[in-house]
Amino acid sequence: KFIKPDNEFALISSNSESLKLLEFATNKVELYPGHSDIILTVDVLPAKQLCLTGSKETKSGFGTTIWRLISN
Repeated sequence: KFIKPDNEFALISSNSESLKLLEFATNKVELYPGHSDIILTVDVLPAKQLCLTGSKETKSGFGTTIWRLISN
């Protein structure tokens, strides 16, 4: 999912327990751990500055994490 109006960043889930933030201008990737099993889906709520991820986790019964998007 692209974030910010100018699409300079993307949030990526790719067979990993970590959410990835890609900055296109520099090709820099930051990892954000937060799940104990692979992330299956990512959605962005830009008006609320939130990101929602869903994973295969079953320990807690829920594999959902809400992330706050903070811009510099």
